[in-house]
Formats: sequence, structure tokens, C-alpha cells
Amino acid sequence: MKLPAILFAMLVGAALTIGACSGNDTDESAPAEAPALTGEDVSYLSDVEQAFTRSDANFDKFNDLLAQSFASPEAILSALVEAGAGTSFDPVLEALNEIEPTEKFVEDHRLLVEGVESMVEADQAIGAAAANDDIVGFVLGNMNLGLRQAAMQLKLSQEACLGLPLNDLCQPPVELPGGEYGAALNHAMRGLAAEFSPRVGVLQESPQGPFSALTYLLLYSPEELVALYGAVDADTMAVLADSASAVDDLEPPDEFTTDHERLQVWFEQTSDALEALFLATGEDDRDEREGLLAQSRLAFCSAGDDFSPQASALVGVFFAPAETPEDVLCP
Repeated sequence: MKLPAILFAMLVGAALTIGACSGNDTDESAPAEAPALTGEDVSYLSDVEQAFTRSDANFDKFNDLLAQSFASPEAILSALVEAGAGTSFDPVLEALNEIEPTEKFVEDHRLLVEGVESMVEADQAIGAAAANDDIVGFVLGNMNLGLRQAAMQLKLSQEACLGLPLNDLCQPPVELPGGEYGAALNHAMRGLAAEFSPRVGVLQESPQGPFSALTYLLLYSPEELVALYGAVDADTMAVLADSASAVDDLEPPDEFTTDHERLQVWFEQTSDALEALFLATGEDDRDEREGLLAQSRLAFCSAGDDFSPQASALVGVFFAPAETPEDVLCP
């Protein structure tokens, strides 16, 4: 049977698309107006942006592979190794080390270099797993890469984050509705997007976001499925529970009460579905697994449709609308 390589799109791309820039989350108040950047600051940010494009050549090769079909998962992994899997961020780190930051961005630059060093380490583990035909290790490696990228970006200042090529999760540069409640809710949802999406993404084909329709589950043996679920179940449920608790602790203004309660319902529905999913690891549970993922997807899409425009400005960082027709997750 020929396997479409698009099934591996999440594996080589989610670390970039899910772990997008998340900004400095230490301050939940409305963003203060930052001092204007100097010409040198702007030039520095441009140099950093260019440094991150050094991985483009590798990902162009990956994208070409994803348009093809292969006889087996192992064949796809082998092709990805030949295309440079495990080395994508080496040139990014090399370029960052050659850049001299301005005074304003000294600490951000240290965090960028430290973060990319961690990503290089994770990427090397991905390459090793691919070379060993270890599909579970390869999937988990990409999850780890996405988590490390998000961890790096959560530490950056707003300006450094917004200056990166990927900045979907940055602290918003405009004042959010809802005052302190709105800022705190957006903070919680950015954290959920950074911590939850890469983990739940390993369970399915997910270049489009959490709970997309196609899954990887058909590629795994029962033993691999047990190993995969065992590696992510506890952390995934803990992240979901922590985020739900953070939302429960918030006191919404009257105009946000309905939206707040709708979000709480989504947390409950998703927790129930994922808990059942992690228990369905037997070979005879395939239909149940696919049904539970479909149930989770429906809950995700329904919640996104139900939020008011004001609430969407706060939670849309997670329940984000698709940017292109090809990315449509919710019909």
C-alpha cells in the first residue's frame, strides 16, 4: 500500500507552526507602549529574521517529499533523513552566533541562542530516530522540538517575539477587551496553545491545528500505540487540567459570562474525550479512537463557532480561524 507522505506533514512542520512565537508572559496587564526602536534595533531584528530563514532549504525539501507517496513509514523516514532531517536548525544557530545584538536586545539574544541550541539538540534526536526507523521516537522528537521552541519564545520580549518570522502566539501589541480578565484569559490560552497543541498533535495528522480529521493511528502497531500514548497521556491531561483550573480561577465581567462558561464546557468535553482516547489502545479499539478524535474535533469547532467576537479576540489564539482554504479544519 502506498502511503501519502502528507501523513507526515505534522511531524516535520508542526514544530514551526504550532510552537510559534509566544512572547513574554510574565506580565498579564495590558501592553504598555514600548519605546520606539532605533534604526540599529530594527536592523538587528531583521538579521534575526534572516537567521531563521536558514532552515528554509531543508523544509523546502521536506515539503517536496510530502507531496509524494511511499511504500511504508520507514521509506518516508529514510527519505527525510536524506533530505536533512536532524540538521535543519544548525545553520540558524550558526547565523545567530554571528549576530551582535543591540543593547536593548542583549537578553533576548541570549535567550534566542540558548533556545535554538536546545532545538538543535531536539532536532538531532529526530534525525537519529528517523535513521533508526523509529516512528514513535520520530513523532515524539518533533513534539519535543515544538515544545522547546515554544518554551524559548515564551521568554522573549514582545518586540523580539514579533520580530520573528513566526509570531502567532506573541503577547498582543494592542489592548485586549475585558481589561484584566481579558489579558489573563489570553495569557492562559497562549500557554495552552504552546503546551497542549504539540502534545495532542502527535496523535493525529495536524498541520491544520488540534483535532484535525486524518490521524496517524493507522500507521502504528499496537505496541507502538501503547508506547506513544504512554509517553504523552499524563502530560497532556495535566496541561489541559492546569489550563482549565487557570480559567476557572478567573472572574469574568458580565459581558463575558456566557463565553466563559462555554469555554469551561469545552475543557470538560475535551478532558472526557482524551481520557477515553488514552485508554483505547487495543487493536480492536481503532474505530473508537477515530470516533473520540472526531468527538474532540467537533467540540473544538463548535466552541470556536460559539464565542462572541469579543471573546474570540481573547481565545482565538487557540481557537484560531484558518488563514487559507487549505487549512480549513472546521467546515
